[in-house]
Amino acid sequence: PDDTVALNDISKIVEDPVLEYPYWLLRPMTSLLWSLRQVPVPASYLSFIRYRWTASNHRLKRELSWTPRYSTIEALETLKAR
Repeated sequence: PDDTVALNDISKIVEDPVLEYPYWLLRPMTSLLWSLRQVPVPASYLSFIRYRWTASNHRLKRELSWTPRYSTIEALETLKAR
Protein backbone atom coordinates (compact mmCIF):
# COMPACT_ATOMS: atom_id res chain seq x y z
CA PRO A 1 0.00 0.00 0.00
CA ASP A 2 0.98 3.60 -0.33
CA ASP A 3 0.64 3.96 3.40
CA THR A 4 1.01 1.58 6.30
CA VAL A 5 -0.67 1.80 9.67
CA ALA A 6 0.66 0.34 12.91
CA LEU A 7 -1.50 -2.16 14.77
CA ASN A 8 -2.04 0.22 17.71
CA ASP A 9 -3.22 2.92 15.29
CA ILE A 10 -5.64 0.47 13.65
CA SER A 11 -6.95 -0.36 17.11
CA LYS A 12 -7.66 3.32 17.77
CA ILE A 13 -9.36 3.84 14.40
CA VAL A 14 -11.73 0.88 14.75
CA GLU A 15 -12.14 1.52 18.48
CA ASP A 16 -11.26 -2.04 19.43
CA PRO A 17 -8.43 -2.74 21.88
CA VAL A 18 -5.43 -4.89 21.03
CA LEU A 19 -5.33 -7.85 23.37
CA GLU A 20 -1.94 -9.47 23.84
CA TYR A 21 -1.56 -13.03 25.05
CA PRO A 22 1.54 -15.23 25.19
CA TYR A 23 1.75 -17.53 22.18
CA TRP A 24 2.49 -20.59 24.35
CA LEU A 25 -0.94 -20.09 25.93
CA LEU A 26 -2.88 -18.91 22.90
CA ARG A 27 -1.93 -21.79 20.58
CA PRO A 28 -3.33 -24.66 22.70
CA MET A 29 -6.37 -22.59 23.71
CA THR A 30 -7.17 -21.90 20.08
CA SER A 31 -6.71 -25.58 19.19
CA LEU A 32 -9.14 -26.58 21.92
CA LEU A 33 -11.67 -23.93 20.93
CA TRP A 34 -11.37 -24.97 17.26
CA SER A 35 -12.08 -28.60 18.14
CA LEU A 36 -15.18 -27.42 20.03
CA ARG A 37 -16.20 -25.25 17.05
CA GLN A 38 -16.00 -22.07 19.12
CA VAL A 39 -13.58 -20.14 16.90
CA PRO A 40 -13.84 -19.65 13.12
CA VAL A 41 -10.24 -20.61 12.26
CA PRO A 42 -7.74 -23.26 13.42
CA ALA A 43 -4.69 -22.46 15.53
CA SER A 44 -2.45 -22.63 12.45
CA TYR A 45 -3.90 -19.26 11.40
CA LEU A 46 -2.24 -17.60 14.40
CA SER A 47 0.96 -17.31 12.38
CA PHE A 48 -0.76 -14.83 10.07
CA ILE A 49 -1.36 -12.59 13.08
CA ARG A 50 1.93 -13.30 14.81
CA TYR A 51 4.04 -12.56 11.74
CA ARG A 52 2.24 -9.69 10.01
CA TRP A 53 3.44 -8.66 6.58
CA THR A 54 2.93 -5.83 4.15
CA ALA A 55 2.95 -6.30 0.40
CA SER A 56 4.20 -3.70 -2.05
CA ASN A 57 1.88 -2.34 -4.72
CA HIS A 58 4.70 -0.85 -6.83
CA ARG A 59 4.50 -3.53 -9.53
CA LEU A 60 0.72 -3.14 -9.87
CA LYS A 61 1.17 0.58 -10.28
CA ARG A 62 4.08 0.28 -12.70
CA GLU A 63 2.83 -2.51 -14.97
CA LEU A 64 -0.94 -2.02 -14.83
CA SER A 65 -1.14 1.70 -14.05
CA TRP A 66 -3.25 0.77 -11.05
CA THR A 67 -3.82 3.17 -8.19
CA PRO A 68 -5.64 2.40 -4.96
CA ARG A 69 -9.04 4.01 -4.63
CA TYR A 70 -8.77 4.39 -0.86
CA SER A 71 -5.95 4.85 1.62
CA THR A 72 -5.49 2.30 4.38
CA ILE A 73 -7.01 4.68 6.91
CA GLU A 74 -10.03 5.40 4.67
CA ALA A 75 -10.61 1.66 4.25
CA LEU A 76 -10.43 1.12 8.01
CA GLU A 77 -12.87 3.98 8.66
CA THR A 78 -15.28 2.47 6.13
CA LEU A 79 -14.97 -0.90 7.88
CA LYS A 80 -15.60 0.77 11.23
CA ALA A 81 -18.79 2.41 9.91
CA ARG A 82 -20.34 -0.99 9.10
